[in-house]
Amino acid sequence: MFAAPHKAASLYRAIHAETAVSHADPHGLILMLYDALLAELAHASTEKDPVKRTRALAKGQRLIEEGLRVGLDFNAPGGLAQNLDLVYEHCTLRLAAAMTDSSAKLSDVIVMIRGLRDAWAQIPPSVRANPRAALAA
Repeated sequence: MFAAPHKAASLYRAIHAETAVSHADPHGLILMLYDALLAELAHASTEKDPVKRTRALAKGQRLIEEGLRVGLDFNAPGGLAQNLDLVYEHCTLRLAAAMTDSSAKLSDVIVMIRGLRDAWAQIPPSVRANPRAALAA
């Protein structure tokens, strides 16, 4: 008759995430990707089970490749997209290495992604409204 409490909580989280994504602007979506990536990296860095660790690392790779990298605008002025692409490539390679080396530290990837996330969160609304103009300046 009623869903189990853990199943209901999981369903609620999924609906909440879907609603947040559907109402977010492009800036907010990138912030969500960074937050989800940091959560997966934190999980992978503390996970003892190699299968669960590998899943978290693979999810992190997908967030970078299918979320952050595909959204880069290589036609934008200033070369920012090219630089971010290099950072994302480095992070993806580090995550791949960590899949086969359980002693691999993820701290450098976490520091890079956290720095990008924090910088992204500080972008003023005026720049969010017209990012191309800000890059051209």
